[in-house]
Amino acid sequence: MDFKYKIADVAKEFGMPAKKVVETVSGVTGEAYKTAGTFEEKDENLRWLQAVLAQTEPTMWAAWGTLIEKRDYLPGLMREMVALTREKNIPWVTFGPRSKKGHPHHPLYLRKDSTPEPFDVENYLNTCFE
Repeated sequence: MDFKYKIADVAKEFGMPAKKVVETVSGVTGEAYKTAGTFEEKDENLRWLQAVLAQTEPTMWAAWGTLIEKRDYLPGLMREMVALTREKNIPWVTFGPRSKKGHPHHPLYLRKDSTPEPFDVENYLNTCFE
């Protein structure tokens, strides 16, 4: 099953419209991204987010799990994505408790009865990656 459809299914289960939910790093699950994360791939993620933000005002769903620790470029990419969402005052949410290190859980590890909670992504980045 394609990853984006899993996200849509999870969003539906949690009562959030799929078109209003953006899983910020869904693009990095592809094989090409698992090795290095080139500038072109990072730029592609930013272009994708800019296109989404030009068409709608989504709720950003933070759900990357511990993956952010394994790919050195992700904290920087997240800061750039947060800057784009800050410009439009886009809210961030997460579901369920954070990991021991404070990371928002990936959808595969959430209970079905989890509910969205506001997520201060800038504080998270400053706390976990400063």
